[in-house]
Amino acid sequence: MSTPKRDDTETISIPAEGRTLSVGVNLKESELALYEQLARDLGVARTALMRYALRFFLREVLAGRVDVQKDVYTPERRNKLRMP
Repeated sequence: MSTPKRDDTETISIPAEGRTLSVGVNLKESELALYEQLARDLGVARTALMRYALRFFLREVLAGRVDVQKDVYTPERRNKLRMP
């Protein structure tokens, strides 16, 4: 990641300018169930919870407390079958 990591969370600002865009996220059924239950338990909209979670994650990455790079891998290449 090219963004420098910082330790002081108070100085890390996640921008919130511009239009709000809808994006799709592929979730497992079990992940979606937990996510929806948490939103219901908190009494908040799913979109608000997702934005909160994403902004929290981005702040943690920028602060250097989460290292996503260590989990990046190249999957094994499998042979493909050409269909007749």
